[in-house]
Amino acid sequence: MWPRRIFLILFCIFVLAHATQGQELPPKREFRAAWVCTLANLDWPSKSGSSSAIQQQEFRDLLNMMQGIGLNALIVQVRPAGDAFYPSEWVPWSQYLSGKQGVPPNPYYDPLAFMVQEAHSKNMEFHAWFNPFRALSSVKLSSVAASNVIHQHPEWFFNYGESKYFDPGIPAVRDYLIKVILEVVENYDIDGVHLDDYFYPYPVEGQPIPDERSFRLYGQGYRSKDAWRRANVDAFISELSDTIFQVKPWVKFGISPFGVWRSQDQDGRGSATSRTFSAYDGLYADTRKWLEYGWVDYMAPQLYWNITHSRASFKVLLDWWSSLGSHRHIYAGHGVYLLQEDSPPKWATTQEYMQQVRLCRSDEKVCGSIWFRANTLQSNTNGIREALDRQAYPFPALVPCMPWIDSVPPLKPTSLAACTVPEGVNLSWEAPGPAIDGDVPTYYVVYRFKDETEIRLEDPRNIVAIRRETNFLDKSIESGHQYTYCVTALDRSHNESLRAAQQVIALGMGRQN
Repeated sequence: MWPRRIFLILFCIFVLAHATQGQELPPKREFRAAWVCTLANLDWPSKSGSSSAIQQQEFRDLLNMMQGIGLNALIVQVRPAGDAFYPSEWVPWSQYLSGKQGVPPNPYYDPLAFMVQEAHSKNMEFHAWFNPFRALSSVKLSSVAASNVIHQHPEWFFNYGESKYFDPGIPAVRDYLIKVILEVVENYDIDGVHLDDYFYPYPVEGQPIPDERSFRLYGQGYRSKDAWRRANVDAFISELSDTIFQVKPWVKFGISPFGVWRSQDQDGRGSATSRTFSAYDGLYADTRKWLEYGWVDYMAPQLYWNITHSRASFKVLLDWWSSLGSHRHIYAGHGVYLLQEDSPPKWATTQEYMQQVRLCRSDEKVCGSIWFRANTLQSNTNGIREALDRQAYPFPALVPCMPWIDSVPPLKPTSLAACTVPEGVNLSWEAPGPAIDGDVPTYYVVYRFKDETEIRLEDPRNIVAIRRETNFLDKSIESGHQYTYCVTALDRSHNESLRAAQQVIALGMGRQN
């Protein structure tokens, strides 16, 4: 009997050892975010006209879910369609808050200030997502406030399809939209400005874009209307980038474009894909140029296809974008919303998306992932939330640094102290003074090592807490072990200090936690 039992034990050890082979340790630094759509109340708030208390609790629940599965950032649509989720000098209140454009939440509160504060309290980055050129998502159904600039400058707009758009070819329009975005950059403690794929509108078959008037006024000297349109969008992106940097150089600027810039059958510099539509030709967005010129800090292409797609493979496109991103960050946009479709494609499974994450991590130039969209994660469609929590993000991750923005680390914490208390081990430390660039710490990382003398700060399994406070109570300890703790400081650009002097705590066998 004993040999058989020993055999079974050895067999189990063998199986467990081989089951973990091939599972690479997640990186310590990785951008992990989700898009939160406010247009038509897709993600938040759940419906327009709900009370402020309900809206706030729904957002807290959303944040708790995101943090619970390991995300460290969120991208919230604060200007879905010519409106605002904040009090603005330029833009009316969004109808997706109160039910009527121009009417604030009731009771009054500032949703953007609230969201930024809540995100930062959980040490998550907050990126403000703007749809700059969309004025009305539906001409027939949208609420339009008397203060809307549509009434003041009707010459700035054109109708196309079912929507109304700002005309990017009018210089005054571009100036106005930069003022709209700058208002948020100046007045709120956001971490990033984010634009998606809407520049010139997606084509409607048989309907030309009605911008002939602005082309006659401002298109002199361009070889074609297409070239002029791309120059208009280039000018907007370039000026917005410069303006953000001048006002708050630590605020990141990112764009999430349509996944195909151009295919090789359109341009030899394009991706090895075969699609008739591209951002360059269909939306007049030269996204490759913006990345190569350094006008953006990150590019998050919408790679909403599967790995083995015959015409637009996720892997082929990821490799192409990665080849351009040597001096800026590339994040993959994953289309998990497809899991919620009435007839989702057969390839849309949780394991497909887990494999996409593994492909991202196999490329050192790809710095993370963004998930479209939050409601799919919150609904846990096809178990996507558990898959992210247990397979993709089992350990915390820090946001990657952007050395072209800031490369100076903060000073290390001082006076690290540790003592046992009935609930566990209580740690405290003191914040250091300003670094040579004047930055002070924004948050701290607590590392814990069990019965070991080697300090491995690059292993995310050793991160036990990420905190904005200068103390931490560790309740997840076991009796009969020795623990070593280290604490580092990080600034708002996520540069990490040297570690504070380590503290060692030995727990007797009598402790039970």
